[in-house]
Amino acid sequence: MKKIIIIIAFLLPLNIFAQYTSADDFDSQNEKEENMSTLLGGNGKLSHGAYGGPQVKVGQFDDFTAVMLGGRGGWTINHSFTLGIAGFGMVNAPTVDYSLADTTFKDAAIRSGYGGFYMEYTNSPNSLLHLTGNLFIGWGGIGIDRDQDWFDGMNHLDDDHDFDSDDPWASFFIIEPAVGVEMNVTSFFRIGMEASYRFSNRIASGDGFREIREVRDYNFDGFSGNIVFKFGVF
Repeated sequence: MKKIIIIIAFLLPLNIFAQYTSADDFDSQNEKEENMSTLLGGNGKLSHGAYGGPQVKVGQFDDFTAVMLGGRGGWTINHSFTLGIAGFGMVNAPTVDYSLADTTFKDAAIRSGYGGFYMEYTNSPNSLLHLTGNLFIGWGGIGIDRDQDWFDGMNHLDDDHDFDSDDPWASFFIIEPAVGVEMNVTSFFRIGMEASYRFSNRIASGDGFREIREVRDYNFDGFSGNIVFKFGVF
């Protein structure tokens, strides 16, 4: 009996020590997971949100200052990384004199717009002011609107750029990186300002652009200043 009591008295502290050690290891592991920096989140748990809103772009297009209106929206992961779509259209179209056969169209409008996909990163999104960066990749179109009727010009858009009957159009590829600063106005509304630069290939001119230097050699590369409005769950 005495030996049994001695054995129990010896094993009891070891059992208590083992329990405390196991609890300490568990807490240490939790703390390690919470402090670990990973690509998609601190502890492997993903949070999801989404936002959308209008955007205004002002920048140099060829030799004039253009204003473009549009919007963007996307799916946000862990409050910082967003995948989305965006699109923009020029609202202050420049004009050219455009000749078709024996007819000259005075002040024909040059119309343009582009759209595509973007990726965005937001640094310290819970701070009142924080930095953002995004990369847009997409496609656009440019063309002559003889009657200065945007909808009519879009209805005549075709793949052959028929010079004899339709308003001529051409397409281009565009990449536009941007950096900016953003402010949390409310928990569901943010406003930001960005600076971006457009890189585009040369206009894919069809037969309808053979004699139209203003469109054939149109230069889309250049800086823009952007105002972004975001509404959603961040």
